[in-house]
Amino acid sequence: MYARDRSNNVFHLQYDDGQLDAWTILDIKLPWSHLTALHLENIPMPPNFLLILLRNITRTLFDASLQVDFDSHGTGAPASSFGLITLGVPQVTMTRLRKLALLLVGERLDEHFFTHIRVPQLKKLRVVTMVSKGCLLSFLYPVIASSARKVQQLELVADSSCQLQSTPPATYVELEALLESVPNLHTLRLPRNVYLHNTTLNKLASGTLLPSLQVLEVTTSSLENAEDILSMLMRRMIRDSSSAGPSNVRDDGDKRSEEPVSPITFVVLSMPAAERAHFMRDTLSRYPLANRCVRIRLEGWS
Repeated sequence: MYARDRSNNVFHLQYDDGQLDAWTILDIKLPWSHLTALHLENIPMPPNFLLILLRNITRTLFDASLQVDFDSHGTGAPASSFGLITLGVPQVTMTRLRKLALLLVGERLDEHFFTHIRVPQLKKLRVVTMVSKGCLLSFLYPVIASSARKVQQLELVADSSCQLQSTPPATYVELEALLESVPNLHTLRLPRNVYLHNTTLNKLASGTLLPSLQVLEVTTSSLENAEDILSMLMRRMIRDSSSAGPSNVRDDGDKRSEEPVSPITFVVLSMPAAERAHFMRDTLSRYPLANRCVRIRLEGWS
């Protein structure tokens, strides 16, 4: 763990001696108002305390890696009826934050947490959830919306060992609502409990959804779904070739999207090991994606 200031001075923080925790971090003599990077991913912090911490570095912080513990809500302060965020903690606007990585732990996930954080310049967001509810896409809407069209890289990871079996998977409507708010995204990683529905694949193929996407990491729901993803990649390639032509107007006068559609050139498909062998043998060879400079990596689990 470390922090860095505007003069590029690095401050290494030791956690293994047990002396450093959420309650003592602000007592450390750091140039808080001048910090540009703060990596405290090994220190679990209650959500309201984290907001207080961020208020000390709203104008300078560019890069942050933090852990939020939703089972803890601060010293002597019970969780309010409105969730774990106490009423005395105002909204925080991180005016320069470009890169944010969050580890979310605990069973009492406050679904309103991100309504208290605005990151108008955010470009890279990584969220790892270790909660029984899994990765709730609607949970991320506020922070994504606050960054408007700036986000270019979105990585969502859910620890399936912490997730209850009864937790329903996210719907394609929820996923598309999130992705429509990040049109300039070039890298997307989805958690295992979120799949790409055919409706979403059709929008990706046409470029009406994520026209700038170049890197995709996703779990397949079936062998048929895996093949549908390959088909999407091919159709998007064709769409990219046609959009590079001299005109963006059809004969009937309807305009195509004026934004160019980028081909997806690197894909990671995660699937059961048994399906992986079948997919490589019977399906992948029928799609000449390698000839079009598309790299595909298959990851299997038993």
